[in-house]
Amino acid sequence: MTLRLVKQYGEEDIGVIFCLMLNIVKPKIGEWFLIDADIPHCYIQGELMECMINSDNVVRGGLTPKLKDIDTLLKMLPY
Repeated sequence: MTLRLVKQYGEEDIGVIFCLMLNIVKPKIGEWFLIDADIPHCYIQGELMECMINSDNVVRGGLTPKLKDIDTLLKMLPY
C-alpha cells in the first residue's frame, strides 16, 4: 500500500506514512463499518458511500492536492 501511495502522491506527501498506522479495511459488497468522529480515514480505491451529518468540517492531513490543515488535525485527534 505504501509503495502505491508514494507512486500516486509522491514522496513529499506526509499522508503516505499514515498507511503504516491505519487499519486497512476491504469491505465486501453489502458490508458496512462505522468510524467515530475525529478518527482519520481515507478511501484508496473502489466505490464507497459515506453517510454523515451535514457539515463542512472536513480536515485533510494528506493524500490530496487540497488544503491540508495539519494543526487542526492534530488538535482534534483523540490520541
